[in-house]
Amino acid sequence: MNDAHEAKLQAQLLQQLGLPPHAISADLLRQALTHKSVVVDRATQHLPHNERLEYLGDAFLKSSVSEWLYLHLPEADEGRMSQIRSYVVSDAALSKVAQRLDLGRFILLGDSERAASELRESIQANVLESLCGAIYLSTDFRTTARIILELLKPELKLAVQGQAEEVLNYKALLQEHTQAQYRQLPEYELLLSEGPDHDRMFQVQVSVNAEILASGRGRSKKKAEQEAARNALEQLRHLNLDAQDEPFAMPGKAARFFESESLLALRSPTSLILAPSILSADFAHLGQ
Repeated sequence: MNDAHEAKLQAQLLQQLGLPPHAISADLLRQALTHKSVVVDRATQHLPHNERLEYLGDAFLKSSVSEWLYLHLPEADEGRMSQIRSYVVSDAALSKVAQRLDLGRFILLGDSERAASELRESIQANVLESLCGAIYLSTDFRTTARIILELLKPELKLAVQGQAEEVLNYKALLQEHTQAQYRQLPEYELLLSEGPDHDRMFQVQVSVNAEILASGRGRSKKKAEQEAARNALEQLRHLNLDAQDEPFAMPGKAARFFESESLLALRSPTSLILAPSILSADFAHLGQ
């Protein structure tokens, strides 16, 4: 990739994030977009990768979502807030944000990852975390938090409403059902693990009392088990995915947030400011 093309791509990405050109330095943005797989390729092993930025961005994602939940869901207990946050900052949710931003065309990968049939969910999520770290280093707490919440708004809304499928723990639901009906715990067996390490697919079957209920596939054993449990619940007619639950009563403050127009179209980061909060505190003295 030549310098002019890279600069053009970086400007497009910054615009999508609601930031003006050069808000993040070219070197820092390149690092945020560079996956660690580059170190195994001789042609790219000199490039600094994004693991440290990923660590920083992960912290800001969790703190931003935690604060929002505390302020906007006054009736939610710790368990409910933890459940929502767990999904919103998960690879599944973050990869959806990455796909909306079309991050795949910006990410720098080593040959091993470029050879995969599709860009892994975890890589997309990790690069988004790295971007959040780069945004903080280039702006401030409040700007970073605002951008994070705007990016995550669709996933946050689904999770708050209980409509994000990933929030449902199908394994726990199946266990509750089989214990109540059969006084038995479901057992999961790995049937198949195929493909290279960077593009592996797993198949798992679940059974109760030696009776096979269903199977499921996924890019991790955990996801395959969840899919198997979901299919088993459908087979047992214990899960009606088409059933309409009672309308969710969204708290007023949260409803206003979700109804508000996105600020990511704005060009100036000075417009992306949260109300005064812990995220706007000046912690610079801690590093002195």
